[in-house]
Amino acid sequence: MTTAEQLLAEDGSVRVPQHLAASVHGAVSLFLGARVKANGGALTADARALLAALNRAAAQPVSPTKPAGDDPANVMLGMGEVAALIGCTPQWARRLAARGEIPDARRVGRIWLVPASSVDAFRHEREEDTSGESGPDTQG
Repeated sequence: MTTAEQLLAEDGSVRVPQHLAASVHGAVSLFLGARVKANGGALTADARALLAALNRAAAQPVSPTKPAGDDPANVMLGMGEVAALIGCTPQWARRLAARGEIPDARRVGRIWLVPASSVDAFRHEREEDTSGESGPDTQG
C-alpha cells in the first residue's frame, strides 16, 4: 500500500501511480464537470492539461503489477468528461456521439457513455483532419 508521503513530491505536487490514473481521472472529471456546470464557465487550460495527462496515463499499456480490474479500455466517460477532454460543450459532444463521430459511443437510457480510449482516437483523428494530413477518402 502506498502512503500519502510517498505520493507527495518535494515541490508540493502529487504523483499519481499509473494504476490509479483512470480512477483519479474519473473523479477529477466529475468534479470539474460539475463545477463548470454550476458556474457556467469553461475549464482552464491547466485543468484540460491535467485531464489529458491522466487520460494518457490511464491508456498506457498495462504493467505486470497493475491490478486486472483497472483496464483503461473499460473506463467509460460521460459527456461532461468527453466535452472537457475534446474542448467543447457537453451538448456538442452528444451531437458528435449521436452522429457516430466519436467511436464506440453508446447511449444507455438517457446518457451517453464513451470508452476513454475512444476519446483519444477521436482527438487524434480530429488533429489529423485540422492539420490537413488526412485524405478525402478517410471521412465516413
